[in-house]
Amino acid sequence: MEFDARSVVGMRAAGIVAAQLPRDIPELTLGRTVGLKVGDRGHTCLSGIWPIPGLAGLILEPAFLDTKEHVPLWSGGGISLMARSMARGLQLALAPAGP
Repeated sequence: MEFDARSVVGMRAAGIVAAQLPRDIPELTLGRTVGLKVGDRGHTCLSGIWPIPGLAGLILEPAFLDTKEHVPLWSGGGISLMARSMARGLQLALAPAGP
């Protein structure tokens, strides 16, 4: 998960989504987050979003699978599993804060 390093909302959302992935998919032992700064690849995609209150821009790279344990995730079922897990994480990140 990549987010604009200036965005607290983006950092929180990226952390929640990244934490959800290994809960749903044991082969993924780590959901990584990266705060992008000016000059980083992908930063221009997110740079206009961070100052909008309550909005977060994330770059999700579900096809960045780099170990033999990830091979099963390259199937239709694996891709669907990753999509559902990311969607669950986004739902959690976007849920209103409790009392």
